[in-house]
Amino acid sequence: MDFNPADAGGVQESALLPDGEYRLTVVEAEERISSKGNEMIALTLSGEGQSVRNDRIFEYLVSTPGAVFRIEQFCASAGLDKEFKSGHLTADQCKGRIVKALINTEKGRDGYGDRNRVAEYMPISKGISTSPQITPSHTPIDESTIPF
Repeated sequence: MDFNPADAGGVQESALLPDGEYRLTVVEAEERISSKGNEMIALTLSGEGQSVRNDRIFEYLVSTPGAVFRIEQFCASAGLDKEFKSGHLTADQCKGRIVKALINTEKGRDGYGDRNRVAEYMPISKGISTSPQITPSHTPIDESTIPF
C-alpha cells in the first residue's frame, strides 16, 4: 500500500465547509450511552456535493432536559415531528434523513484542529422530502465526461 505521509497532518482549514446554511444527509446514526451515562444518538452528517475533502460533521443528540431543544430542532428539520412528540427516537429513524443546518467552525483544542459543527437545525421548506433517499446501486456514466 502506498500513501502520502504529508496527508497525516490533520484536516486543513480549507478542507472545512465555510460557515453557512447547508442541506445535510444523515449518513450514519448509532444509539449510544454518553460518557455521563445518558442515552444519545450519535449522528454523522454529510454535506454531499460540497467541494471539500472533509465534509463529515459529527453531532450528538443527548437525552437530557437541557438538550431536548436540540432533539426538537433536529426532528423538525428531518420531518420527525411525530416521533419527537412521542418522546421516542431511534437511530434507524434518523438514517438517510435530510436536514437543513447552520454550520460554523469551532476552533481546535486539546491538540485537535478546527472542525465544523452544527450551530442550529432549521426547518426545511415545504415540498422538499426529508425521508431517506433510495440511491441506485450504480450511477450511469456520461461518456462525455470520460477524460480519454
